[in-house]
Amino acid sequence: MAGRGGAPGAEEIAGIARLMRLDVPDPAEHAEKVGRMVEYFGMLDEAGAEGAGWGGGTARLGDLREDEHVPHEWEGGLGAHVRTVRRGGGTYVAAPGSGGA
Repeated sequence: MAGRGGAPGAEEIAGIARLMRLDVPDPAEHAEKVGRMVEYFGMLDEAGAEGAGWGGGTARLGDLREDEHVPHEWEGGLGAHVRTVRRGGGTYVAAPGSGGA
């Protein structure tokens, strides 16, 4: 049974989860989130961006600049910077299992 605006309902979410072998304790919660995503994609479709491409284009190898090393002076040295990143330092988020924060 589809939800509003053609979005999948809780039953469809549960069925998809079974096919993907996922444990989804509350399919209704996901149905609402998927419904919002479907609405967003509908807004993108209405914007008429088909065929616009990603805008990156192409460049010939000869048109690219030479790669060069640009040194950066870390306050307290690179080791201090790495220790700050590993501890979190208030601005970084450590990846799970990285030993940080």
